[in-house]
Amino acid sequence: MAPSYRTQLTAAIAEVLPIDGFRAVDRTGRGRWGWYPLAVVWLLPVLCPAATLKDRFAQGRTWLRGLAPTARLAGTYQGFVKALRRRGEVLSFWVRTAVQERLRDRLGDDDLVDGWRPLAVDGTRFDCPRSRSCQRGYPLASRKKSPPQLALTSLWHLGVHCWYDGRVGPARTSERAMLRDMLDDLPQRALLVGDAGFVGYELCAELTRRGVAFLLRVGRNIQLLTRLGLTPREGSDTVYLWPHGHRGRPPVRLRLVAVGAGKRRVYLLTGVLDRRRLSHQRAADFYRRRWGVETAYRAVKQTLERRKLLRRAADLATWELVGIFLAAWALSVMSLFARGIRGHGRAWSPAETIRAVRQALDRAGRRGPSLRRRLARAVTDPGPPGRKKTRQRWPRQKTDPPCGPPEIKVAPRALVQKAQRFAATAA
Repeated sequence: MAPSYRTQLTAAIAEVLPIDGFRAVDRTGRGRWGWYPLAVVWLLPVLCPAATLKDRFAQGRTWLRGLAPTARLAGTYQGFVKALRRRGEVLSFWVRTAVQERLRDRLGDDDLVDGWRPLAVDGTRFDCPRSRSCQRGYPLASRKKSPPQLALTSLWHLGVHCWYDGRVGPARTSERAMLRDMLDDLPQRALLVGDAGFVGYELCAELTRRGVAFLLRVGRNIQLLTRLGLTPREGSDTVYLWPHGHRGRPPVRLRLVAVGAGKRRVYLLTGVLDRRRLSHQRAADFYRRRWGVETAYRAVKQTLERRKLLRRAADLATWELVGIFLAAWALSVMSLFARGIRGHGRAWSPAETIRAVRQALDRAGRRGPSLRRRLARAVTDPGPPGRKKTRQRWPRQKTDPPCGPPEIKVAPRALVQKAQRFAATAA
């Protein structure tokens, strides 16, 4: 018989979150809300299906009592809110950096796929209450009459199926700006995989300057140049991104990869110019896997039922979304560690992981089957290869036209001479 669920849960959580660090600081502190109780009551209620903040807070305290029967608990929701406002920024940074460190230490180079760490980048939005505070803090960023919204932009590791980083901000904050805020924390040999919303001269130039590899979809709204003559040998797939408003700076040399056929043809831009480092087939495979970040967002909004935030104060709505993301990130890493090296390539099942952890929390004082074994089996069935997705029609859903191919133009002589002057200055 396995140990009690309290012991199993504490061990599983300690593998992901800095529990020992929280408790060490709490032993020397005097606050009514220590770091460990604050983190648990902030993150664990994400698993609670209750519809009100009061019920979620009460359930979080109950689960905390099951995990730490001897811990001193402060009792009021108002005290919890004050502590979260005072310590939320430090606590979120502490949790985020700790999870990243544990991922790097635990995985080593086992998460490499053909020499790369493919990270899908994408963003999504969450509705906030129509309170005065949220309307003032988060102005409309989409269609008219929409509620105030917060945006989440995250990195999803395509090799091991878990999150790697994320940022939260007002919905008017661009996804590119949030991605720039995460560049300093990227792992070595990272390859950013994104959709057409991330293509732009400023971002591509910055990624090239930093030496960060990327693979981004490009559409008809982008003009690419060929035959600038900046290198002795330019392949048939060599293109340059040099829009009119940025021709006072050097062009960005890229490689155009076309995958698929017919209506499913997709055009990708990458800063990896060597085909041996990133082949055509591998680039197509990485972009095909990018859909994993979309299913991860669906798990948060649908499986966890967190499509709409509940806190009416603008700052507390931000901390609510940060807590939702950190809790979902911790669940994905917990499932990854339970699967082990052999299961890195298997996609995790959010529903089964949530069900296993929730049942263990409800039975913390009892003994039962191995939680780790159940988390290891929380994977999705890949299904038959090559199956087609079933697309449903939604009357009020916005349907954007396909991206289409980019505009490719042979560079005129004046641009060639201007580009060569930049090359001579750089030399």
